Amino acid sequence: MPTTISASRQIEAGAADVYAFLAKLGNHWRLADGGMRLIEVAPGGGGGVIAMHGPLGLRRVARTELTVAVAPERLEGHAYVGDRTRAHVSWRIAGEESSDVELVAIVLSAGRLDRALLGFGGRGWLRRRFEAVLTRLEAELAPARA
Repeated sequence: MPTTISASRQIEAGAADVYAFLAKLGNHWRLADGGMRLIEVAPGGGGGVIAMHGPLGLRRVARTELTVAVAPERLEGHAYVGDRTRAHVSWRIAGEESSDVELVAIVLSAGRLDRALLGFGGRGWLRRRFEAVLTRLEAELAPARA
């Protein structure tokens, strides 16, 4: 059964500005923190590699692939962790003056280790990382409002 992890936030920037920032995958470096960090962007910007550093020294690496880009409302793709874990990831953006921005991951399949991690606090940890990413996104877009 799929597992959904999501976070959303009202951001004081129009959907076109939010989308323009997110569509440049190199900008995702600026959204990273110690818990989740962009390691590389694939040539051509069609994906990348993200390192996740969790509690107790747990580390996972996700390979990402951008599959859908519909300006200014959504970006979608897949994330792969190891050979068995696969998730559909999406950014959804709606609004004119300000935007409702949602970051969603639907875990479609998970290896044994990833299933255990999700069951023992991994869902909450990822949701908090998503919330932190949205907070940094808002901060990155704040200068555009000034």
